Amino acid sequence: MEERKLSDLYPHQILLVEDNIKNQKVAKRTFEKLGYSCDIVENGLQALDLIDSKSVGHYSIVFMDIQMPVMDGIAASKDLLVTYGSSRPRVVAMTANVFKEDKKKCREAGMEYFLSKPVDIKQLEDVLVKFYSRQNVA
Repeated sequence: MEERKLSDLYPHQILLVEDNIKNQKVAKRTFEKLGYSCDIVENGLQALDLIDSKSVGHYSIVFMDIQMPVMDGIAASKDLLVTYGSSRPRVVAMTANVFKEDKKKCREAGMEYFLSKPVDIKQLEDVLVKFYSRQNVA
């Protein structure tokens, strides 16, 4: 009997916003271990453009790096909050910056959770489970 993946129980449409190619590959492999696929863009502006091009609610969760060229994760998250309000996808910060000030900036920008790099797979699982329930509320 085939083992069920986390994605079978808690399906998500995932967008990864990360400028570092190595980090993109590591995150993609980690998501795949849990049964997920993800779309990947390199900066906040690309993320906003992609989200705008999809139907509202297409992505249930966005994993967002903080420091990126063109548009950083804080600015992109603020834009999502202003543009989509409560219908925006959940935004989770993924960053090597673990200072209190960074976490505060993330929360103020509308990010709902904070994962430090390197990301622990158990913490990632917890986030995917925790944020599953909101996407099913109409």
